[in-house]
Amino acid sequence: MHSKIFSRTTFTTVLFVLLLQSPHNVFGQPESIQQSRQITLEEAIRVGLERNFSIIIAKNMAEIASLNSNRGAAGFFPEVDVIAGLSAGQENLVLTENGIEFPSERITNSVSNLDAALNWTIFDGFKMFSTYNKLKEFESLGLINARIQIENTVSDIISSYFNIIRIQKRIAVLENTVEISQERHRIADTKLQIGSGSEYDFLLAQTDLNSDRAAVIRESVLLNDAKVRLMTLLNLDPITQFIVSAEIELDDSIDFNQVLNAISSENKLLNAAQIQTRIASLERQEVLRGRMPTIDLNTGYQVNHRETENSIRRLQEVDGIRYGVTVRIPIFDGFNINRKQQAARIYEKNAELSLNEITSQLNSLAVAEFHNYVSSRNVVELERQNLDLANQTIQIALERFYQGTISSLELRESQRTLIDTETRLITAQYEAKLSETELFKLMGRLAVD
Repeated sequence: MHSKIFSRTTFTTVLFVLLLQSPHNVFGQPESIQQSRQITLEEAIRVGLERNFSIIIAKNMAEIASLNSNRGAAGFFPEVDVIAGLSAGQENLVLTENGIEFPSERITNSVSNLDAALNWTIFDGFKMFSTYNKLKEFESLGLINARIQIENTVSDIISSYFNIIRIQKRIAVLENTVEISQERHRIADTKLQIGSGSEYDFLLAQTDLNSDRAAVIRESVLLNDAKVRLMTLLNLDPITQFIVSAEIELDDSIDFNQVLNAISSENKLLNAAQIQTRIASLERQEVLRGRMPTIDLNTGYQVNHRETENSIRRLQEVDGIRYGVTVRIPIFDGFNINRKQQAARIYEKNAELSLNEITSQLNSLAVAEFHNYVSSRNVVELERQNLDLANQTIQIALERFYQGTISSLELRESQRTLIDTETRLITAQYEAKLSETELFKLMGRLAVD
């Protein structure tokens, strides 16, 4: 019986047992309709990358930035317009000479024209080069922002996935506690029946058993919420039946110096701040080059056809090529360039300050998360030792309870110790995983291409 009590029953087994006990699953649908399948963490991440709304939107925004990053948008290429028109009308012409009015005459007019024009800015103080470089930086920023969203989503998926495992392990602990409480209740009932026990012990055992069962139910509600949360991140039907792995596995130890080195080159938030600084510098260059003259080449071809018909029919056709050069030299614009230049300097300075702030915050976060990571791993090792001790303690307590040398209250205290120890171990494993995930995120190792 002891081996049955102390075996770590996985949540998968518990779930199937609960389903077999009822013709309907927890979502109120017949069991035959639903099929539970195991989802690995790698599969969950892959599905999230394909279906998560935030990631799709971020990728679309990156694609827009890529489409806008071309020489045409920067003004390198000429503009060509073709204008065509056709108009017609009738007029009444009345002539008066020396007070004598001649009969009115109806005039019919028709005009058609075609005008093709080309305008090409061949020099704008090299502003177009700054604009093009800025558009390329915006393209890079779009890609970085998409990767930031991917990192955030992957981090959320990992956290949600291991939260489900944490709750499953917690339910397994509570299920084992229920088994112990059931055995205690059976013994108390037997003693009461044969007259060697008290009703007080029986009622106390019944109360504790009900309390343990209620704890399982409450934890099952949390498990359902956690599963719905994961399905939402994956953009899947929230009533999808699935199971996850049973253990929280930690990666190999992470070196702090590696974290700091990776932050300086691979952290996406830092990369985005660096790009913003370069964009601010290019925008200031654009403003400065607004003081330079611009030279435009323009040429065109025009065809004009005009026909007038009354008593005499007249036809007029004009066609020809025009060309020229336009030079614009800015002299005074109401101090607008000065104002824009001052604002651009401030914007550039703010971008540099933001870069320094983000660098400082990331380094501080790395120190804090690494400390949490190391502490949590140390706690995991200690709690594993405590769990072995707690298991031995509960075994001794049960033997003594069978022999009648300890009271039910003392057995209950041993139960609480076991529950608290296992809960602390599960919590430490989960917290270590969260810190590990955050460190990988700081190192830029969560963005999956």
